[in-house]
Amino acid sequence: MPPDDLQVRIETFLDRETVRLEVLVAAKQRVLDLLDEKRKAIIATAVTHGLNPKVELRDSDVPWLGKIPAHWRSTRVGRLFRQSKILGHPDLTVLSVYREFGVIERASRDDNANRVPDDLSKYQLVEVGDLVINKMKAWQGSLGVSAFRGITSPDYVVFRPVHSEEPQFLHSMLRMPQLTPVYLSISNGIRINQWRIESERFANVEVFLPPVDEQRAIVQYISRETAKLDAVRAATERTIGLLKERRSALIAAAVTGQLDVGAAA
Repeated sequence: MPPDDLQVRIETFLDRETVRLEVLVAAKQRVLDLLDEKRKAIIATAVTHGLNPKVELRDSDVPWLGKIPAHWRSTRVGRLFRQSKILGHPDLTVLSVYREFGVIERASRDDNANRVPDDLSKYQLVEVGDLVINKMKAWQGSLGVSAFRGITSPDYVVFRPVHSEEPQFLHSMLRMPQLTPVYLSISNGIRINQWRIESERFANVEVFLPPVDEQRAIVQYISRETAKLDAVRAATERTIGLLKERRSALIAAAVTGQLDVGAAA
């Protein structure tokens, strides 16, 4: 053990330096939160108002939506997708639905605690372009149009496309935060964290679509703008990682005598 006066200096040094690093980490975390909000705002604005700020608007008569471009047409989810349940493809890749990402390959994440059963015969076929919904978490945003072919849990709902729209536009539109209260309103159950969305009522949800060429332009815009945000996020996350490594290294060096606390102070 070091002398008492040195212990005090080490504690004082570590308190000061770790607080400084924690403040920096918190500031970078706020940047990540702001990036998330900006991403949501970019997508929501693009899929509800388009890209032309001077476009003529009309009232949608939908309380949560407000005004929309006058040339966009109204339709229902049930006119775009039909529920499908095809079994018997146990050799295909298992897919999951994440609130943050939509439909992804389950093996691409290591934070899913749900065990995949040995018998996959009851897992449902998902084709590229299918809409997949986690029935119990749709009101949290756990749904998306799949970019993968695979199979998914029998607890999910799979909808096959019957439209000629741009799939990625529908993906972004159906996942926008403004729709999650709508999904909550058409879900039911004993406890709110176990509420299940009602497929029939989901099919009746009204949405508004621009012409397909405009949908594609919106998708390209969203891809371009979110790629910029993703680059900033990646750099910020690297900085957070380095700051945390610096904190751990300082503590280790100080308590093992590898750092001259007096000189560092």
